[in-house]
Amino acid sequence: MVKKTSSDKADEAPPTLIYRSDDRVKSGFFRPLFILIGQIIRWRWHIMINVRRDFMKVSRGATFGAFWNVVLPLVPLGAYTLLAWARVFPEREGYPAIVYVTTGATLWFLFVDCAVGTMKSVMAKTSMIGQTSYPLIGVVAGQFGEIGFNLAVRLCAVALAVGLLWGAPSWGLVLAPLALLPAIAFFLGLGLVLAVMGSASKDISNIAGVIAAYAIFVSNVIFPVEFAGPLAPISTFNPAAIFIDNMRSVVFYARLESPVSYAIASGAGVLLLIVGARMFYVMEFRIRSYKS
Repeated sequence: MVKKTSSDKADEAPPTLIYRSDDRVKSGFFRPLFILIGQIIRWRWHIMINVRRDFMKVSRGATFGAFWNVVLPLVPLGAYTLLAWARVFPEREGYPAIVYVTTGATLWFLFVDCAVGTMKSVMAKTSMIGQTSYPLIGVVAGQFGEIGFNLAVRLCAVALAVGLLWGAPSWGLVLAPLALLPAIAFFLGLGLVLAVMGSASKDISNIAGVIAAYAIFVSNVIFPVEFAGPLAPISTFNPAAIFIDNMRSVVFYARLESPVSYAIASGAGVLLLIVGARMFYVMEFRIRSYKS
């Protein structure tokens, strides 16, 4: 047997790390969610840098600068508020029309950002991160900086409308963030599923955008669905309508409008987030190959 010298060892190629295609498939049902959370924690500083860059991108080169960061989130909310003020939409007993619309629209835009926004953000930035080690879930986490800012701006408008037309909300306002978590889980999970589907076909992005544009009218956002005639039964099975109705009730009356429906929708939200996280984790390399 020939003994290897130190020079021979130096010439040897380093061991090759091989990724098996089924490694992530065998990761289990719950584990991918925790892996993705771990990636977000490890890459948090890079994510924060990207959040700041995306925020500055909106106002870069504009004469009014950061003014647009504040105004743009209010434009769609303002349009529906003006229609409510003009009494275009029917009122629901117990709520002033503007309060009903501003609260519903703010929640709706949050849900759409979590679902459709997640898909479009991933599709737009996969080519940017390419084959780098930056995790794809970092793109998803990064968009929540903009989502959170837009939500804060709209909530200021809601607070103004409520203060002028309603007065002080109930003590349920303290519980509202907790009651909102299952809804965010539902639509974020939906967004992860859509991102996987969108990597297979660009049609998914277009279809999701069209559905979001029209689903607002059957989600108890700007008027109660019971006024929509034959479309009224949709509110019984529409998760957005269930969450929006119950969130209004929590904030203004400190109770759930429909506890059973809310519990079912919340359970579905947790399940959808777990399923979406697993699909996203398993299919990450497939998504990275998407060409926008």
